[in-house]
Amino acid sequence: MTPRTHPLRPQNLFLSLSPPHSLLSRLFPLLREPVDIRLSTELLAQAWASSVARPLTDDELALASRLQTLDARLAYIAYGAAPLVQCAWCRPPGTASAAGLLGTDYLAAIAPGVAVAYLAALAGCGLLLSGNGRERWRKWVVLAALAAAVMEVWMRLTWDGARGGVARNVTMLHSQLHLLRTLFSAALLLLSYCLPAAPLPPPAPSTSSLLGPALASVTQQTEAVLHRLRALSVQRMAVLHHDAYREKIMRFWTVASAESALARQDPAVRQLVEEQLRGEAGASETFRAWLDGAMGPVGGAEEEKGPQQVARDAGDAGREGAQRRGSRPGGEDGPGSGEEDEGKVPLVA
Repeated sequence: MTPRTHPLRPQNLFLSLSPPHSLLSRLFPLLREPVDIRLSTELLAQAWASSVARPLTDDELALASRLQTLDARLAYIAYGAAPLVQCAWCRPPGTASAAGLLGTDYLAAIAPGVAVAYLAALAGCGLLLSGNGRERWRKWVVLAALAAAVMEVWMRLTWDGARGGVARNVTMLHSQLHLLRTLFSAALLLLSYCLPAAPLPPPAPSTSSLLGPALASVTQQTEAVLHRLRALSVQRMAVLHHDAYREKIMRFWTVASAESALARQDPAVRQLVEEQLRGEAGASETFRAWLDGAMGPVGGAEEEKGPQQVARDAGDAGREGAQRRGSRPGGEDGPGSGEEDEGKVPLVA
């Protein structure tokens, strides 16, 4: 056999031998009306040589010699020229089985080429779906490619070549499947390029963003408390600088201290406070500890004194203070009153 100088005719040999009837059919051979596949082998070879305007090569003559039966021509239309020329064990024409299957040997011969075509499409889709969170679409692309491959194999296995029909209405199955496979691969690549990426998860909140609002609120509350304490201190100093107000404050706290001492020494008051504040819904443990200390003995010499003695001592202290203020030179508010009263200012606190 001489070296191959020209490629073999593709699977649409019969369609290519059909003369074009218009410019559109000349530009697109698939639109031509196919010739009758029942032509004799001699007429088919002559038409082939006339279309290429040269003598047929040895490979082309070998292919033409294998297109002598209808089954061989149907297998050529379905699977192309490669199985008829290159596959030594599948050169005999395929036979129809009881299930209507045709040319399973030819299908096995072209399976590697079909698999390579789909694997190439999947490789391109895998590159397009890499990164940007689009890896989740890969499994769906693989399932779509597998479904298309199974559909193509099923169409090749179940195609009957229009047996019993009009001879001129023969579907070029291999050519159409090749076109459909190409369109499917292009659509799959375009879809892989346009698929949306996965939304990026929001970043984890930092410690500063979590503690910032709380710190700002605490700072604002602290500043408000400081302002109120400062205003209260100024107000207290203004009140204590006036002798009349200072005397009233001292008298109030003196009486309040005496009444508090009397109340702490009264068992009835102690029992009432304990019942109100030490119940199940009462104060906390911290307040109870403070209450134990506050309701304890008054301390010092007052532990031995009774309630009446404490009241008399408080009254005597008030009268002594009034006498000292009345004996001051300069009237009601003497110049030395401030120094004597400054020692009693802590009673206000």
